[in-house]
Amino acid sequence: MATNASKTHLYRALCKRHFTSAAHKYAGYYGDVNVTVLPNKIAVGTVESTLPISRISVVIKAGSRYDPIEAPGLNHVLRTSAGLTTSSSTIFGITRNIQQIGANISCTGSRDTLTYTLEATCDKIVHGLKFFKDVVVNQAFKPWELEDNIPRIKYELAALPPQAKAIDLLHKAAYRQGYGNPLFVKDFNISKIGSETLQHHVVSLFTSSRASVTGVGVSSDIVTSFASDLELPVGSGPDVPAVYYGGEVFEESNTGLTHAAIAVKAAGLKNKDAINFAVLRHALGGWSSIKWSRGGSLLAEAMCGFDKPVSVSALYAAHADSGLLGFIISAPSSIAKSAVTSAAHVLSEGKIPNDLIERAKIQLKNEILHAAQNGEELVADIGNQILLFDGNYVTPLQLANDISQVSASSVTEALSSFFKGKKALGVYGNLNNVPYIDEIK
Repeated sequence: MATNASKTHLYRALCKRHFTSAAHKYAGYYGDVNVTVLPNKIAVGTVESTLPISRISVVIKAGSRYDPIEAPGLNHVLRTSAGLTTSSSTIFGITRNIQQIGANISCTGSRDTLTYTLEATCDKIVHGLKFFKDVVVNQAFKPWELEDNIPRIKYELAALPPQAKAIDLLHKAAYRQGYGNPLFVKDFNISKIGSETLQHHVVSLFTSSRASVTGVGVSSDIVTSFASDLELPVGSGPDVPAVYYGGEVFEESNTGLTHAAIAVKAAGLKNKDAINFAVLRHALGGWSSIKWSRGGSLLAEAMCGFDKPVSVSALYAAHADSGLLGFIISAPSSIAKSAVTSAAHVLSEGKIPNDLIERAKIQLKNEILHAAQNGEELVADIGNQILLFDGNYVTPLQLANDISQVSASSVTEALSSFFKGKKALGVYGNLNNVPYIDEIK
């Protein structure tokens, strides 16, 4: 087993299981997306590509929001179990055959979906489909293999950034259940999630109407044939509505730093206002696009008065049915409360200069168009869109055009939700000088 943790995004690196060497990524041209719904109710999306690397993804509505109450963190165990022995293939057989064709199978998770992806060269990807199908729909969850997998999960937990833990706590405070379920299992709960629990979970959620199959650089006939042969049972599965509560959750750790994530309810991805919140996040900023510079954003400027190092970043966690708008701060515990108050004051003023909004629109468009050149990002994005949005897909170019039409007044209106809405707070680290919701004005 090998890992690609060093080249993936903060969350994606820790929500992934890799068990072969990764194929190299190239930038290239993609054609139009063709979307169809098969008789078995699986949505299929295909894209012609000139890239030498082809990808097929299976996206299933089985994110952490659907984890059972009695097994928090189950989604994490399920992700790391991808590639273990199935009913048709052993773990050795899967690994050996996938490596022989120079391919890669990975599993990533979010709060809404679980995504399995096969990557290989154009002439070899068909040879990996048999084992890819086993990984997706024929899991066996052998008890001894799950036990052998525990050290890997503990390694991922040990490498988990404290900011990710703070955001997990923020979701718990905001939603309690559903989106409030953790993306990462607690150390003490790993061994409690056994074979029967995983099997029941998969049977309940892995159904045809909850799945989509996407191919980039693979012929439509191959993708359609693969989707038709997945043999997923028919059924809609459980529906978990998103309910926002707000509140605060704290978790102490042995560190001198305090990591605080503060947010209010915002538009979800299915809401047309989501694009306004995405622009707002870039307008608030907090990070720097130039190495070693402090950045020119509003949040970055608010931190300039402190004589100790403070990290701040705007936060827009967009999910299918709901979202969170706010910011996350990492600071020494002695100034944590002051830093949070200063950042909250910026958002509560409700004013953003027009030039920052225009810059934010350009940054967001660049980010989206750049991601579209990454085949791994593109295949997952198409699969998630056609699954969550009932077969509809918005191209990166269309999205960039929509961003250009965003007005300054709509971004300002989105910002007003921060001081009008009920706040949620997640804090991880040193709690000696912790901020509370009542103190955040």
